[in-house]
Amino acid sequence: MSAPLALDGTLKVPDGFRGIFRTDAPACAVYSESAGIARIIPDAVAVPVDADDVVTLVRWAAQHVVPLVPRGSASSMANGAVGPGVALDLSRLDWIDAVDAALASVTCGPGALRDAVDAAARRHGLRFAVDPSSGAFCTMGGMAAANAAGARSVKLGATRAWVRGLDCVFADGTRAWVRRGEPQPKVEALRAFNAEVSRDAMERGAKLAHAGVRKESSGYALADYARSGDLVDILVGSEGTLAVFVGITHVHLRHELQQEKWERSHAGQPGFVLHGTYSDPEIDDISGELAQLSLLYALPVALFTVGLGYVLARRAFAPVTDMNRQLQAIGAHSLDQRVKLHDADAEFRS
Repeated sequence: MSAPLALDGTLKVPDGFRGIFRTDAPACAVYSESAGIARIIPDAVAVPVDADDVVTLVRWAAQHVVPLVPRGSASSMANGAVGPGVALDLSRLDWIDAVDAALASVTCGPGALRDAVDAAARRHGLRFAVDPSSGAFCTMGGMAAANAAGARSVKLGATRAWVRGLDCVFADGTRAWVRRGEPQPKVEALRAFNAEVSRDAMERGAKLAHAGVRKESSGYALADYARSGDLVDILVGSEGTLAVFVGITHVHLRHELQQEKWERSHAGQPGFVLHGTYSDPEIDDISGELAQLSLLYALPVALFTVGLGYVLARRAFAPVTDMNRQLQAIGAHSLDQRVKLHDADAEFRS
């Protein structure tokens, strides 16, 4: 069924939708770009007020075959936040639940900013592990959709590893939580996935595994899904093509250096997870270790660099020094004597 149009040929506001729905050119132009270079002007812009509003919009889109393009802060460089159809702005779903310090986790809306969630975690001695450079303005929903990474991802992995559950609105408008290690919710979208896609995805994923690769964004995470069999792994990084996320449960990380120190001392218990931050004595101890490492490695390198620079400088200025020495030896009574530069004389004679 084609989408209902207004008299001016634009899309009508979906019945029951309580948020902002605009089809005017200025609004569509604002949502035509992200951090990448692509520019695609959508047909409309929808800004839902809550998850129920998202369900209403998705059901309307499914009924009228209208594409939806979910987006948060549109900080992605890969242009996953632009496209035809309706730009679905989830930034107003920015709630953050109380941090569960015992489980080291928090549940938040897709519009919650990464740094806001991290700040909430730090008040409990925790922190969110993934730290992209756009952390001050990127959203948690966008990070989950893109499997975002950061400066520590080589050691700690990307967003996928730190997502415990996703509140999903599937293509037919059904809504359900998908959580790690728990039975799948009984919804039609997942029944169809398990019946028609799951086995093939696992077989293909088993062949696509790349040992040692810490961050991979080429298509769906079939290798991760084949390894774990957990739907969360394939949903994270799906860029809104499998479901619209209206809630995310994240786990938090204690200071990574503290876990590394424990694992070095207790290699037989790699599954042990220690939460919390460093105490003042531990910080002093680490500062002392860093100072020792600086003296051990940085000082010799600095001395070698200075010595090498001195030798090269002497060689570079040797002709100038020789010329100055000869000029000083020339007196007023011997103006006919000329300065001899051996290399220049040889070059002149040749």
